[in-house]
Amino acid sequence: MEILQSIFQPVFDIGPVVFMPIILFILALVFKVPLWKALKNAIVVGVGFAAIYLVLGWFLDTIAPAAAAMAERTGSDLRVIDVGWPATAAIAFSSPLVFLFIPVGIAINLVMLALKWTKTLDINIWDYWHFIFAASIFFFVTGNVVVSLAIAGVLFALILVMADVTQKEVAEFFNLPGISFPLAGNVEWWLVAKPINKLLDKISFFNKTHFTAEFIKEKFGILGEPVVQGSILGVLMGILAGYSWSDVLLLGVNMAAGVVVLPRMVAILMEALVPISEAAGEFMKNRAGDRELYIGMDSAIGTGHSAVVANAIVMVPITILLALILPGNKVLPLADLSALVFPLMFAVVVTKGDMLRSIIISIVFIIAGLYTASAFAPYITPAAEAAAFEIPEGAAGITSLAQAGFEPYTLIFAKILEALKGVGLF
Repeated sequence: MEILQSIFQPVFDIGPVVFMPIILFILALVFKVPLWKALKNAIVVGVGFAAIYLVLGWFLDTIAPAAAAMAERTGSDLRVIDVGWPATAAIAFSSPLVFLFIPVGIAINLVMLALKWTKTLDINIWDYWHFIFAASIFFFVTGNVVVSLAIAGVLFALILVMADVTQKEVAEFFNLPGISFPLAGNVEWWLVAKPINKLLDKISFFNKTHFTAEFIKEKFGILGEPVVQGSILGVLMGILAGYSWSDVLLLGVNMAAGVVVLPRMVAILMEALVPISEAAGEFMKNRAGDRELYIGMDSAIGTGHSAVVANAIVMVPITILLALILPGNKVLPLADLSALVFPLMFAVVVTKGDMLRSIIISIVFIIAGLYTASAFAPYITPAAEAAAFEIPEGAAGITSLAQAGFEPYTLIFAKILEALKGVGLF
């Protein structure tokens, strides 16, 4: 364990902004990109990721207080508090399994590539923490390291397959050739969005009108501009939050800034990613015929799309309303309201940016997410306490809407393992 910790602790210490460029630089050299071009592209990738995380962090910090104020104004007595994904990250990073799963995950990916079970080379090792969290919950239930790592490994393999399945749509919608999104709590929701979208295809109203950005611009003129939509959504959120008129206007400007600036940050990143992706494709073609290789990246690079951002903002008040009216829901949405841009992304991808369809599908996502997050609380609360995460005073439990709420398979396996433990198998 100490050897593994000495090897992989720097991965978490250095963070994705530095770690990702290093990995991409090494890959670029493997794919025969000239040294200085590889170095330049790696630096630009680092700049792009730093810019995205900087702007996204500022943008989410802008939304979070307004979302919390909206939730507080409802006077809800929901007592399972959404403390956000940091609670689940704390569980993952405090687990002894954190340094065991990384080599397991890398091995699974390489074996699947060798056996042609996947086309995705997942370089986003930072986001392995989603699977480490799953393994930690399984270990919390069973106390069995091998079983916990094995099931988490199966989940990781399934996410790699889903990254392959969705790659064409990701590449087309975001203009990301050769890139896939092997992110848990994100890519697998394509399986839900796809059939709902096909069902909407059978309704004549949705076939006749497609509420894309282009359609809205055509029909509503200036109101169809992303910068105007962002400002309007910001003003409405500020009003619902009970802000003063000056803070309402400031939130409107900040929202508009996020909608405009994020796509520009992604463009910086893509300036360097595309040459590396093309080199990877040429490398594989020369050695494996027409076999494709996808580079697995953090779906954060998709958050800059104006339709993705707009959908997430619209869903904040809708999520609070759903939490209040859904029978059996125990979760008060708070911290993760600002992170909905991630789990709701594939509602936008599948509909090709159709705002009305995206909202309908996102509502289905949120309903499932609230119930899953509610059911997760009995597992997350004691595990978070063991990880020294502070439980809010007066809370009956804690959970994470945007992370735990959108990884229901972890909950399902945890309950199965709990049942097996109850009959003496662990």
